[in-house]
Amino acid sequence: MSSTAKYLILEWMRMAYTSAPTVHRSFLAALKPSFLGRRHLKPRTLYPTSYLDGLRGVAALFVVFNHYVAQYFPYLSHGWGSGDGSNAAQGKNDRIIQLPILRTVYSGRFMVTIFFVISGYVLSHKPLGLARRRDLAAVLQSLSSSVFRRWLRLMLPALASTIIGLVLARTGLAHNLYSDWDTLSAAGPPTTGRVVVEAKLPEPKDATFSSWVEDCLIMVDPFQFGNFKFPTYNFPLWTMQVEYMGSMIVFTLVLGIVLARPKYRIAIPSMLVAFCLFTGRWQWTLFISGVLLAELSHGNSVQYDLLLDASTEDVTEKPTEPFPSSIRRTIFSYLPYSVGFILACYIGTYPEYGADSSPGYRLLSLYVPARWAWFGGYFYPVLGSILLVAILEHGKFLQKIFTTRIAQYLGDISLSMYMLHTQVELSLGNWLIPKCLSLTSGFGALGFLVGMIIALSCCAIVTVWASDLFW
Repeated sequence: MSSTAKYLILEWMRMAYTSAPTVHRSFLAALKPSFLGRRHLKPRTLYPTSYLDGLRGVAALFVVFNHYVAQYFPYLSHGWGSGDGSNAAQGKNDRIIQLPILRTVYSGRFMVTIFFVISGYVLSHKPLGLARRRDLAAVLQSLSSSVFRRWLRLMLPALASTIIGLVLARTGLAHNLYSDWDTLSAAGPPTTGRVVVEAKLPEPKDATFSSWVEDCLIMVDPFQFGNFKFPTYNFPLWTMQVEYMGSMIVFTLVLGIVLARPKYRIAIPSMLVAFCLFTGRWQWTLFISGVLLAELSHGNSVQYDLLLDASTEDVTEKPTEPFPSSIRRTIFSYLPYSVGFILACYIGTYPEYGADSSPGYRLLSLYVPARWAWFGGYFYPVLGSILLVAILEHGKFLQKIFTTRIAQYLGDISLSMYMLHTQVELSLGNWLIPKCLSLTSGFGALGFLVGMIIALSCCAIVTVWASDLFW
């Protein structure tokens, strides 16, 4: 070897050695969550619709909780008080967390319907505002760019997340739960008579590149209108196809009403919402309701702000008055929205199972339209989500719940959290839970609860961290 070659090799080794700390620091910096950086400490600029970002983030977190419940505590999906004690796992379904409104934190159907209303609202809000200013060129430009960007925005991250699912399935890093996992014996190898509870990903031998390609082609096909399929490598992504189809309906509707008078821009979506409700088209009911609420927000925002200012202005009261009129006005201006918010959560958390025998929902179950027979479980979540967004649009004080720093951060990572949480659950969660339960097995029911809390807390932390990187 020549002296020149030796010199070049030694020089390369020296540079690699001296730059290693910098490379390590850069690698670790890339893995650091954004909320630990300086950028996150800066004040965030809030916009009139920022509360919807926070609402979407909270809804995404509750979807994560819903899939934890579906996988590990399926009996919680039943309505409160709907059990007769014959099922040992369900008991009488009298757990506090199963009560109406409290079950909001894991009501997946309610959260998904909220997603669709928000999408309809956000996608139409800007072009409808431009239409009110008669800036038709800007309306067409906005719609044109949105149509093409929407597919990329939804499908590219979805495809990336399915690659993770393919790798987990192919390498065997995805773990299945067995029928006796909750008896603290699932940490060992499979034994005779043990069956898989529910395989959410294919076995390694079945997880092939060709099967992944075929699955992705179905998921990203823009012409699969109304033909929904749960993707094999990331089953929650069935909503991506609905989101895309709903977005196209929103853009078409906005284009159709943009030249109409304001009263017709309200009347036409209203009639379409009524028609979709009558025919059981629950997905399109939600997107079109978002368009209707966006149009109403442009028409009523000025009047509402004037009303709110009048109800909260400082008024000089007489010292002897026991209950100042300004406080009365504030209470009466806040009370209807507070009641509406609670009502929306109540009907939105209509249980997936046992509603017809659950106190509080038994009566409601009698009024599910016959045309909703196949989607009866969605009827009240649909109504609840529309009411919730409508209440938040006008109840400005309620928006503060969703404009907090943590809610806005959840909104930032909501899409990635939705796409990644099952990957973490099926790999880390299904592996970690039996390990944690084996450590706490000597403490009975309390040990089971502690073990599950430890395992699922780890899953939630890793999910947020991975979502932050994926975002």
